[in-house]
Amino acid sequence: MTTCREDLRYNIEAVDLLISYQLVLMQQYDVHLAHSMENGMNYPAVVFAMQLVQRFCTDIDRLTVRAQEVSSVHSTTALDLSIGHFMPLTIR
Repeated sequence: MTTCREDLRYNIEAVDLLISYQLVLMQQYDVHLAHSMENGMNYPAVVFAMQLVQRFCTDIDRLTVRAQEVSSVHSTTALDLSIGHFMPLTIR
């Protein structure tokens, strides 16, 4: 999953399906995704991570079912740093 073509690697529907069937070791995937964002320089990875956070952490319909499945501490920290890197301090 982490070494396939980029169009497959960042396919939210495919990853959602793999996660829902518990075929992904989320702690390892989270670390991989955080590293792949490269401090916000890898735009497809950043967009994908934002979609994952939205799908699994803010979508009310999925939140009650998936809260235990997804642990994305590293990815959300990397997203926070990426967004902070590109936004001036006055806006944050």
